[in-house]
Amino acid sequence: MEEVLLEALKGQIEITRIESLEVKKAARIRNESLQRQLVLLKAQYDACGREKFTLYEQYREAKITAEEYLSGKDELTRKQAALKEQLEESEALYEANQQMSDAASEQQEAVGKMTGLSDAKLREHLYDAVERVLVYDSESIEIIWKFNEVKNGISSYAGAGV
Repeated sequence: MEEVLLEALKGQIEITRIESLEVKKAARIRNESLQRQLVLLKAQYDACGREKFTLYEQYREAKITAEEYLSGKDELTRKQAALKEQLEESEALYEANQQMSDAASEQQEAVGKMTGLSDAKLREHLYDAVERVLVYDSESIEIIWKFNEVKNGISSYAGAGV
C-alpha cells in the first residue's frame, strides 16, 4: 500500500506543480489586463475633472449659460461617480487576483521542494501529505491530499483516485 501511495504522491506533486504554474500564468495575464483597464479608467476619471474645469471657464467667459454649465457639470459628476465605482471594482479584482497568484506561488514553492526529493525523503513526507485513504475494493482507492486545501480560490485535485 505504501508503494502505491508513494507513486500517487509523485503523480500528485506533478499535477499540483503544473496546476499552480497555470494558475500563476492566468493570474499574470488577468493582472496585466486589469492594470490596463485601471490606467484607462483613471485617465477617463481625470478627464472628467478637466472637462468640469473647462465648462466652468466657458461659463465664466459667458460662452455657455448657467443652465448649460450646471447640466454639463451634473452629467460629468455622474460619469465620475460611475468611473470611480468601476475603478474600485477593478482594484478589488486586481487585489483578489494578486492574492490568488501569491497562493499559487506558495503552493508551487512547496511542491518544488518536494519535486527533487529522493524516494526515501518522499516516504518521510508521505504521511504528512495524505489526509486519508479510502479503500473501496482491491482495485479502487481514493486518496485525499492535505496540500490540495489551497486557500484563495485555487482549484484543487482533492480526491484524485489511483
